[in-house]
Amino acid sequence: MFIEYVLFFSFIFLAVGLLVFKSRHRNRLYVSVLAVFLIYCGYAGSYTLFPILSNTTGVYYFHFNFTPFWMDGWVWEQWFYNILLSVPFGVMIPYLVQINTKMKGILVALSFGLTIEGLQLLEKLLFYEPMRVIDINDVFLNFVGALIGYVGYWLIQKIIKIDTFEKQAA
Repeated sequence: MFIEYVLFFSFIFLAVGLLVFKSRHRNRLYVSVLAVFLIYCGYAGSYTLFPILSNTTGVYYFHFNFTPFWMDGWVWEQWFYNILLSVPFGVMIPYLVQINTKMKGILVALSFGLTIEGLQLLEKLLFYEPMRVIDINDVFLNFVGALIGYVGYWLIQKIIKIDTFEKQAA
């Protein structure tokens, strides 16, 4: 059942992305990065937002952690996977969206974790999802991962000299 979510959302994202490409006449490298990015978004969404489980017990509770750096139990595994989840975002997004200032780069990196946690909060409120924990540490760790990815992109760009936002016709 899990793989169906991944495939469904990956193909939806891919179809939308290809429509965007067709309307903007981008080059092949841009389309390739966009396709990989949209498939990545499908996988990231499937790990962070699905499955949606309805609370059938009638007991409703909300678990929030707004204390930075306070973690319960499997700390290192959580840190590793949250950072790993967002590194591809940081690598690919500068090629797809023009990021011309450090502040814009920081805001884009921060928006990734905020979007995931915001969608999890919405899911919790709409479906009374018992499995979700809204955690400020996840936002921070996703931010760190996106920054690591962006630095990786920047280093790759310096070595390979990829033309980032000025797309050439293929």
